[in-house]
This record gives sequence, structure tokens and C-alpha cells, in this order.
Amino acid sequence: MSTQTALRATVSPHVNLLPPEIAEEARFRSLRVFMALVVVFGAFVGGVLYLQSVGEVTAAQDQLSSAQDEGTAMQTQLVKLANVPVVYAQVAAAEAQLNVAMGSEVRYSYVLNDLSLSINRNAWLSSVTVVQNPLAVTGTGVTPPAQGAAWTKPAIGKLSFAGTAKSYNDVAAWVDFLTADKFYSDAFISIANIGDKIGTASTVHFESTVNLTDKAYSHRFDTKAGK
Repeated sequence: MSTQTALRATVSPHVNLLPPEIAEEARFRSLRVFMALVVVFGAFVGGVLYLQSVGEVTAAQDQLSSAQDEGTAMQTQLVKLANVPVVYAQVAAAEAQLNVAMGSEVRYSYVLNDLSLSINRNAWLSSVTVVQNPLAVTGTGVTPPAQGAAWTKPAIGKLSFAGTAKSYNDVAAWVDFLTADKFYSDAFISIANIGDKIGTASTVHFESTVNLTDKAYSHRFDTKAGK
């Protein structure tokens, strides 16, 4: 017996008894299952995309709400600051009025203190009279008034002194002091004569005047540059 004959003897006959309709139905059921799986997968993917889009829309809405809240807060702040220019204008007007009112301020405590520290020790004053000229107020501001002849320095006032010195040289030293001081100009001796003795010592009675220069202005209330 040959090998080929043995193989043929072991093969069993096979007969398909199922009608073709049943096989077709089976393939159709497989196709429906596949389509159902495709639909389920599509629905899953669509749900994921929907949830993602909802999250993005929510985040965008939150950003929009935050921006609107910030805009409302800024608008409220702008309303609160609306009066700032008005206040600045009022402050500027008040400073201008203060400058006009106090522009001619002279701190005589400084002037007299400088006088007391610098006066010749051989001369002493019995009286000091101060006459200060007012500032001239114009449409463009304040200007110091002119005083004196063309060869004199501009003066804002005049000081008059009466005093006693030990000698005429001391009176001359007093005039030199007034001429050198930054507050004064154009010192002038109107009277210088023999005065009453002090014990056995002779004295000289003198009277003098001096112009007060604009160096004596305090400038404490001047409007600062850039305001």
C-alpha cells in the first residue's frame, strides 16, 4: 500500500448541510456587531471631545468673567480718581495765592541774629526801625518794588539805626559791616556827633540807614519748578 493511498484513506468526507441563508445571516450578525462597536467607539470619542470642548468653554468663560470684573474694578477706580485733576488745580491755585501772600516774607529773626553776631563790639544800638516795601502784584506774578537812585541796588525796604560808639572809627567800622553784609546795600550815616560820656570815656552818637536787599526774602513759599 502506497503512502498516497494511506493519506487518502484518512481524509474524512465533509458535507456542508447548512443552507446559504444561515451563513449569510451569520456574516450579517458579525457585521452588525462590528458596526455597533464602531458606533460605540465613535460615541466615546465624541464624548471625550465634547467634555474637552466644555472644559475649554468653561475656562474661556472664567477668563472673560475675570476680565469683566477687572474692567469693572478699573472703571470704579477711574470714577474715584475723576476729581484728582480738580484737586491738583485747586492745590496749584492755593500755592499761587500763598506765593503772592507770602512772597515778600523776610525772616527778621535771621536778619537781626546776623546783625547781633556781627556788629562791632565797640558800638551798640539803641533802636532799630524796619520799613519793608510791599511786593507789586501784577497779572504775571509778583515783582519787588524799585527803590533808590539808578546807581543803587534794588531794595525791598529800609532799616534805620540809632546807636552809640566809642569813636568815629567805630562808626566807620559799623558802616563797613553794613556794606559787606549780603542783606544790606547803600549804607548811609545821617548823624555822627559827640554823645554823652560813659564815666570819663567819650562816645559818639550816630544814626544810620541801610537798604534791605532781596537776599533777605525767605523764598519758603515759592512755587517749585515743574509744578
